[in-house]
Amino acid sequence: MAAIRWLTGKEPGRPMKAALASARRRSGHAASSGGRGPLNPEAARILELQRQAGNRAVTALLTGGGRPALQRAISFTPGDLEVGRSWKDRLRTAFKSDVYSDLLKDLAKYHSSKTDYHRLIYATLVQDKCEFWLRQHDSPATANERQKKHMLVQLEAEARREVGVLRAQARYLKDLETGGTKGLSAISKLNVVAPAKALAAGQTSHGAGADQEAAALIAKAKLSAAEVAALRTYTVSDYAYINPSMSNPVAKKGETEKENVKRVAEKVQQAKDKHVKGVAPATLAQEGPVHAGVMMQALAKLKPWDGGPLYRGMRLRPGEFANWYYKGAPYSRTQFDSASKSQSVAEKYAEGTGGDIAPAKDQTVHVLLEIDVKNARDISKISAAMVKEDEVLILPGARFVVDTITPRTAGPVGHNAAPATAWYTVKMVEVA
Repeated sequence: MAAIRWLTGKEPGRPMKAALASARRRSGHAASSGGRGPLNPEAARILELQRQAGNRAVTALLTGGGRPALQRAISFTPGDLEVGRSWKDRLRTAFKSDVYSDLLKDLAKYHSSKTDYHRLIYATLVQDKCEFWLRQHDSPATANERQKKHMLVQLEAEARREVGVLRAQARYLKDLETGGTKGLSAISKLNVVAPAKALAAGQTSHGAGADQEAAALIAKAKLSAAEVAALRTYTVSDYAYINPSMSNPVAKKGETEKENVKRVAEKVQQAKDKHVKGVAPATLAQEGPVHAGVMMQALAKLKPWDGGPLYRGMRLRPGEFANWYYKGAPYSRTQFDSASKSQSVAEKYAEGTGGDIAPAKDQTVHVLLEIDVKNARDISKISAAMVKEDEVLILPGARFVVDTITPRTAGPVGHNAAPATAWYTVKMVEVA
């Protein structure tokens, strides 16, 4: 209540109090371990947020072929709902409001809200009024009421989803700010949270990816502060544990929560050793899908990449290259793949000198991928990386085939500890 008084300068009225109470009821249930043994409060909190912001979004993307819906927020407008109202309804409610006309007002306020906090309040009011109207009109008698019911059933579902997303994002952003997210280093936190909140409010900030160009893109895509923060988190070193944690966003049949976390934790052990000192791999395995899930919600709002081929450089062992890359070979991933609009940036990674993970001594094959892709999103303007890499993210679930493989007889030796002995350019094409 104090927060609303501070924001609005007045005590909230009955509808807003009801919305707040409803929001608290819906978020008040405690996380459990699915009846398979107790979890400590910290693990329970992370796992509940993982379910809300991580697993659902990650799983929806993977099961949807890597193509998330481009609409996350409530799509209905007051004008859409006016179609179901007769002129008598409009005249009557001009002098005396009813639930339906109040719903139109709350929906208009939701769309005009400038902050996620107020969007949550009005989305909750919209959901509550939809539920109330539908209970009162369970068996509509007229064609007009049937049309209204059809629209409000869909609107209620959209509002329910929006409330869940906004509530989970609020928890996610608070965790980033207060240290509830253990994997985010102090330096990363400085480059992620404050700039994200400023950019979402239409302001510029310090550091990379926080200028007016970034703010304009964020405003156009209507990205929330949490969504901007998640994208920026990935562009710093946290990508190293976010990617492997996405491999198993849902526990296998018969597997407990703890067993799932332990299995995924084995995949982030390398990330822990190289990037996140003093944080248990199990914690990173839990936090990774949360970051990824909020990223999905952001990426769903950005338009698909249509700017031509992308480039990705890497170092591989000879056996790996032979097994993975041949004419017609399929290629797909359950995690993000970073690519660049710049061939020269990708070449540095193929040389083993780009990024912050050095190649192993036996990774001596220099590979430059040229990728024809549509299922990607340009995040270069928002990236918090200190070195400009023109980064575009290829989404999980995108499927490719190897088109051509061109060997080179010689090339740059690259990293001193792992000099290249073979060089290839591989062209890949996305398939439906």
